[in-house]
Amino acid sequence: MELALIAAATYHSDAASWAQVIILAITAGVVVWYACETRRLVTQVVHQNEISLRPLVLPEFARAGTRGVFKLKNCGVGCALNVRVSPIPIVVPASGQAERATVELRFSPSYYMAAGEDLEVPLRVWDAGKPTEPSTFDTFFFPHYPGDELRFEILFEDVEGGSYAIPVTIRAGHEREHLPRDVEIGAVRKRQ
Repeated sequence: MELALIAAATYHSDAASWAQVIILAITAGVVVWYACETRRLVTQVVHQNEISLRPLVLPEFARAGTRGVFKLKNCGVGCALNVRVSPIPIVVPASGQAERATVELRFSPSYYMAAGEDLEVPLRVWDAGKPTEPSTFDTFFFPHYPGDELRFEILFEDVEGGSYAIPVTIRAGHEREHLPRDVEIGAVRKRQ
């Protein structure tokens, strides 16, 4: 009988040990899962916080009487630094020749834009490395005038040195009834 009691006690002790091991393993698994999920959520919150605090510089095409006005507006919460618009090459027939020449639209840069600020950005047409006097291409850039498709980027930095680019495409349109031309603003991408 004594042997039976010892065997029963040993059996209960082994079963209790195994139950304890299983409970501890399940608890460890839950803790590891919880730690991974918490880390993933913290990473997402940090990323969302960065996005919500950075600048977001977008184009605006306005009119002042008969003249087109190009503006940039910082729609983001952060200050935008070193704001610039990439030059736009325009291929045109060279005067009196079968060849084509390239002129370039260049924009004046801005050193900074506060959150919510909008800023008129002057543009000039450059030909053969020199700015031209008022030319027929001064209106080529604006969507409310007929023209070919144009692509450019708005480039800016945040106060922590992050550099961003926003691609902009002004679709082609040559018939007055289809004006203004469509403007497509791409997704913000972080530059290296």
